[in-house]
Amino acid sequence: MIGLWMLGLAVAAQAGSGDGAQAVQKDVPAQAKDSDSGVILSGIVGPKPAHPAKLVSGGISDDDYPAAARKAGEQGRAVVGYTVDTHGTPVDCTIVKSSGSQTLDSTTCALVTQRFRYKPARDKAGKPVVEHRVQGVTWGLEGETLMSAPDFSKQETGKQFKLDVLIDEQGRVLYCTAKTGEIGDALESQPEACQNFPAGKQVAEPATRDGKPVRYHMIVDSRTTFVPDAEKQP
Repeated sequence: MIGLWMLGLAVAAQAGSGDGAQAVQKDVPAQAKDSDSGVILSGIVGPKPAHPAKLVSGGISDDDYPAAARKAGEQGRAVVGYTVDTHGTPVDCTIVKSSGSQTLDSTTCALVTQRFRYKPARDKAGKPVVEHRVQGVTWGLEGETLMSAPDFSKQETGKQFKLDVLIDEQGRVLYCTAKTGEIGDALESQPEACQNFPAGKQVAEPATRDGKPVRYHMIVDSRTTFVPDAEKQP
């Protein structure tokens, strides 16, 4: 399994169907940091442009799992850093935090630079500028990874997933943004959850309000919570 949180992919798949490139992200992803090392795991690093870059295509799926890594039982989370140039192309990809597998690390960088394409970031004057980003990809072998234990020291523990798709007056996708993470923590961007909502795809019939065409948001906001069973405590 590949992704930050597979339930997010399931929710997105239920909301739409068909193959397609990633849709664009509306928001600048909040920076998420490793609690032990302090390494930034996702988001924009360095100066934030007036108009951040938006992902318009690209994704990573289970089909991309390297055969050699699968055979060797290699899995882990690779965090890569890269620059989105003024043409919207990721360049200068480097490993920020290794997955523990050289094969998975190099594959992550290769897929990001080959597939991901952005609408370039722009400054206040509208001029294209470079943007530096960090993205994490989790490579996991199904059936071999246990779910981490809930942290019951928190008031509420669990997972949260948010998907926001903006649909235009003709029923076509303008952008999609998806985020996931632990409840109460900063959510990480999960662009692969938007693979069913590429920009420009017709997903609905035109909507109207008071007889006039309108564009609207389709929002999926789900939570998976963990609650101790008080009745069966020793």
